[in-house]
Amino acid sequence: MYNIEQLARISPQTLGIFTPALAKSALPKNAPFSLFSDIFIRRQAPSIQSAFSNRASYHLAIADLNTALEADNQKNLQEYSKGFLLAHPDIPPRGTLVLFHGWSAGTWQFEEMAKGFYEAGYNVYAPRLPGHGYANDNHLFDSSQLPRADEENRYEAFVERVHDQVTTLPGPKAVLGFSGGGAIAMRTIERYNTFDKAVLIAPFLRPKKPHARVMNIVFKAVNPYTGGYLGKAIDAIPYKMGRSGTAEGLEEGVSGHSWVSIGNIHALAKFGEGVIENAHCADTPIQVIMSRSDKTSDDGAITELFDKLNSNENHRWFEFPKEESVPHTMVHPKESGCSTEKTDKVYDTALEFLTQEQAPSGSL
Repeated sequence: MYNIEQLARISPQTLGIFTPALAKSALPKNAPFSLFSDIFIRRQAPSIQSAFSNRASYHLAIADLNTALEADNQKNLQEYSKGFLLAHPDIPPRGTLVLFHGWSAGTWQFEEMAKGFYEAGYNVYAPRLPGHGYANDNHLFDSSQLPRADEENRYEAFVERVHDQVTTLPGPKAVLGFSGGGAIAMRTIERYNTFDKAVLIAPFLRPKKPHARVMNIVFKAVNPYTGGYLGKAIDAIPYKMGRSGTAEGLEEGVSGHSWVSIGNIHALAKFGEGVIENAHCADTPIQVIMSRSDKTSDDGAITELFDKLNSNENHRWFEFPKEESVPHTMVHPKESGCSTEKTDKVYDTALEFLTQEQAPSGSL
């Protein structure tokens, strides 16, 4: 049962007539609150007791999640990279959807989709990826906190932390990730069976460019023999990503990291390879959304991952053909090269999968 401190954090209005204050008023003047727990509720119909317990659990979990977000958002972060939560006043019919934004970008990528998912009956939680979103004294991007070449385990720790944050929320749960966030979403369902469905949008599992793939293989094989010095060396090699987090980008609400290091990319690529290797561990139905014109995420790696999945007729695959020229940046029209028509198609495909009834498990 819940103690006084826990119940005090829940707004009485959200619990209807079955509030602690009302229940306690039915007891003798000096009766201990535990008597309410052990006698008053236990004498009610089991369905009422269960409803009260679920609603209390829900509001406690939402309060905890909001507290964690508020604490995180007190850090020196770019405005459009802060995590956010869209929560319904009561347990929503479709449960909770976790959104993982793209690597080197920010939660702003889901500002449009999140509204749609919320209106469709989901709570929407979009956390900030590890090391992402930090700002310097000029309020521009600070990439110094991104996972370095030998820090791919920070992504594993992030997966665990987010799972722990949402696992106490009553109701079904689903996860959706874009690009590097797609790899994190996949790793989440490999490790935990908490989530009923997963959507992977252009998941970054391996670099598209052949020379980048070769470099990652070499770095991974050689670095241990250098005592980690090779990793430190590539951490110092800068790499230009785009306009995210620059003055120009921030004027348009595009936060993130314009410059990163080769070591940062290597850490993500190592994490992605591990995701491919463990694809068979996932039992959750998966929707893949990808483009044959993607110049960032390797479509061969995405196909390899899909082929390693356990047989399940609830898995879905959608791709934009090469002639449609849909770029990697397909989740928000503010990103260059993608039309609203295409981003709407990505959203519609994801929502259709998330809300459809599942067929009995079977062969593909």
